[in-house]
Amino acid sequence: MPEVTLSDGEPLAVRTLGIFELDVVERQHIGPYTYPIELLGDVVKQAEWDLSKYEELGRDPPSKPKIPENKIEEDTEEWYQLRDWQRYETALWHRKEQNEAAAQFAENVCEYILVNCVEPEHLNRIITEGDWEKTYVAALVPPLTMTLITETLKNTYSASFDNKDIFEAMGKAKGGSGEYNHIRLWENMWANEMKLSDLELAIIPVEERARRVCAMMLNNWLEFLEMDKSRKRRAAN
Repeated sequence: MPEVTLSDGEPLAVRTLGIFELDVVERQHIGPYTYPIELLGDVVKQAEWDLSKYEELGRDPPSKPKIPENKIEEDTEEWYQLRDWQRYETALWHRKEQNEAAAQFAENVCEYILVNCVEPEHLNRIITEGDWEKTYVAALVPPLTMTLITETLKNTYSASFDNKDIFEAMGKAKGGSGEYNHIRLWENMWANEMKLSDLELAIIPVEERARRVCAMMLNNWLEFLEMDKSRKRRAAN
């Protein structure tokens, strides 16, 4: 069990969370704000409203028409202006809800760590902001990310496919329609193969976890890319 030194100069033992233990903490998942757009053939697709084009690129946000809404006719310039303004305002409200949900989740995580990772008799010693930060860092497990896996493939294994990074090549490959957390699946597969518990997995440095996942999955990824390449070659003929 790791120890941190608090502002009182004394050590505090902090239990490290299991790698997926925070799954039990209540969390409201709010995805990006989307709106429908019509494509050719009466196909409707959901598009994400990007607020960064106004905030980062300095573009003026949509403004509300001066004409009263009940006097605006459909498919006029004012009608489109009103539609864009409404979507912009909705996107702002949606982001506010996202931020509030994220803040609530962070608060729930803090409470869970205090209850489950610190002995009750030591809770009153966590006083300063530095005490809180040290406690949370000691308890939390760094997540394995796609960025870290990509860097590990490149730097540790010098892996590529047709002069492209593995995941850049896989992004161009045709897959199925299933959706799931790939990284969590890969990490669980490796942990199961090594017969590691969640707690044993949690104490392994994240860089080492990335190397082990890449070592286990690299041949599978390359095989998938070769099969996709062969399929495209046959389709071209």
